[in-house]
Amino acid sequence: MRRLGYTHPVTSEAPAPTLLDDEALEYLGRLGEQMEFSEGETILHRGETRSDFWVLLQGEADVLVPTDGPTGETIIRLGPGESFGELAIFRSAPTSADVVAVTSVTVLRYPGEYLPTALAECGPLRRSLLSRMAHLIHRQTAATLGLAKQTRALADLYQGALD
Repeated sequence: MRRLGYTHPVTSEAPAPTLLDDEALEYLGRLGEQMEFSEGETILHRGETRSDFWVLLQGEADVLVPTDGPTGETIIRLGPGESFGELAIFRSAPTSADVVAVTSVTVLRYPGEYLPTALAECGPLRRSLLSRMAHLIHRQTAATLGLAKQTRALADLYQGALD
């Protein structure tokens, strides 16, 4: 089984599990389309209503959410083997972020309407995607708990200054 992994250059934490093994790639490749994007090119635009499932095959891309400024805030950098677009599919909602190529990238675009069938039929894809989503939820929960602790500490400092 071949798996592509990626180590985030900005964090020492273990990367999220990837879904790329030979069986999952072969399955997705049946209906998927390989596409190439240049550095700086937007792969996926926030607000798009056509939902596709994307797998980054080569290169790096940033996921950006809107901010008050002219550019978005990078919330995660994706590398080979990582996916995006699945949340919009599962939520039946427009995409919530832009995905922009940091380097030249090659992606596999899989039609979103077929993702539920792919997950039912391809065990390795199902297991890997669920594992990746669980990892990301765990990471976000830990970050949220950290912010809650910081908020409590600041509130305590503020209250102490008032006393």
